Amino acid sequence: MIKNAFIIALLALLFASCKNSPGKETDLHAGEEVKIQLTAYSPEFELFAEADPFVVGKSSNILSHFSHLPDFKALEKGSVTIRLQIGTTEVTQTFDAPKRKGIFSFDLKPTVQGVGKIIYEIKTENISSQVVVSDITVYSGEEQADEAAAKKVSSRTNTVVFTKEQSWKIDFSTEQPAVERGDDLI
Repeated sequence: MIKNAFIIALLALLFASCKNSPGKETDLHAGEEVKIQLTAYSPEFELFAEADPFVVGKSSNILSHFSHLPDFKALEKGSVTIRLQIGTTEVTQTFDAPKRKGIFSFDLKPTVQGVGKIIYEIKTENISSQVVVSDITVYSGEEQADEAAAKKVSSRTNTVVFTKEQSWKIDFSTEQPAVERGDDLI
């Protein structure tokens, strides 16, 4: 009797877990806007940005965080110009100061589709630098752009969120991993 109840419970659990039909994808973050994450470096700066997918004729927000290198402290003063280049076509925007410490919020409206790059020109009292992000795609339609961006989204399962603003409050940095060979390694 107990054995039959166990088997029935196990089968009920199995059927409940197979509720989604095959070939149908489930959106774990329904209602959440898809963002593109961009990271790039120059000898003087680290850039981390989150952007709306780029679509011809639609304004995309690019929330850009700038850290000085090598200390990874926020850019507090200076102007930044962003240029989105697709072939010979370019859209730009300039801010003379950050919105908040280290953060610039740009809005660009691409006029042509294609693959290009974003160039950030950063000017401070002492430094004039460029940070370049390659392989930026501008799509002809929103659906196509959202689908492409969704494919690039990293899984958020078992993750801890550690924002740029949090990293600026402590002694924090990132480095390239190094391969070391020990005598005991094969």
